[in-house]
Amino acid sequence: MVPDIDTLEMMFTKSCLAIISGVLILASATVAICAAAEEDQCAERGISVRNMALINLWYSKNGGQCSTWYPRDPSYRFTIKPRDSVEIFLDSSCQQPYCAKNPTYKDYKAADTDGDCNVNMRPICELSDSL
Repeated sequence: MVPDIDTLEMMFTKSCLAIISGVLILASATVAICAAAEEDQCAERGISVRNMALINLWYSKNGGQCSTWYPRDPSYRFTIKPRDSVEIFLDSSCQQPYCAKNPTYKDYKAADTDGDCNVNMRPICELSDSL
């Protein structure tokens, strides 16, 4: 028995709908995977910031104590996470700001061009990913 034209047309329509549905599901999965790849890899552990400004600086994290931040000493780093705020100062009493506008986590993240979660503070409050 040979199917009539209406039956063939309906089979073709169902096949097309199945293919379109499959493509849409695959496209949705691809978008989800791409979005996951763009997530902030530094958010959980934070971005480590090193003083390369060539002068002694001090910082206060989240309004806490004033901490020494010696230049070029790898053991003197601070880590900033998305919800943190860090203010950088020229004096040990944390009264005289070093930066006209303190960088935020987003600023440090933008400076981290190689994605290794390490950034350097250079003279005049310039952020850099290289030494």
